[in-house]
Amino acid sequence: MKIPVTGTIGILKASVQDSLFTLEQANDALDKMIASGFYSPVNSIADIL
Repeated sequence: MKIPVTGTIGILKASVQDSLFTLEQANDALDKMIASGFYSPVNSIADIL
């Protein structure tokens, strides 16, 4: 969709793209953040890769 992403979601995306996290690791972190009350516009980092 070519929508720019910044902030926490952007950091998770960049971490996957730079091979610092696997997609599974990034999604696990995102899931934990959402469970703790973080609002996320996406349910999976794969949605924005």
